[in-house]
Amino acid sequence: HSRFPAADEVVVDWPHRYLAAEQEAGRIDGRTVITVLTHDPKFDVPLLEVALRLDETSRPGYIGAMGSRRTHDDRLVRLREAGLTDEEYFWEPVPGCWTVRPRGTGGAAIQGGGGDFTIDFEFPPPTPEPVTTIAWRLGHLIVGCLGVRGRRSCRFSLG
Repeated sequence: HSRFPAADEVVVDWPHRYLAAEQEAGRIDGRTVITVLTHDPKFDVPLLEVALRLDETSRPGYIGAMGSRRTHDDRLVRLREAGLTDEEYFWEPVPGCWTVRPRGTGGAAIQGGGGDFTIDFEFPPPTPEPVTTIAWRLGHLIVGCLGVRGRRSCRFSLG
């Protein structure tokens, strides 16, 4: 632990293998938070593939991934190539959560976007704020944080 003296444990393994082993041991549940911050597809994609396919008894409470627009687009292509389905990508951990949805199917006050898919939004946000999906967080980063919001039309696409 010399590099991380405050760490309780340092794991040296591929993230997707570690997550699968933790799931097999029964240590993943609704209190688990999975965040992907590497921006490296050899780590991101296999981990997200395992995380998004965990069964209902070991479904984490949150799955998130950060990255630039280019990283996001590349990650989506790679997850699709790995066989990720719409159902897995649009997984909703709780009813009424905010996500990216096919146009006209959302229940939030605002459906942002000009393409076939829109992102749930409300301003000011309700209290308490809704749970958000990985699709929503990725869309929020692209639209809200990377400045795409100022364009006339924002598009969300899976293909």
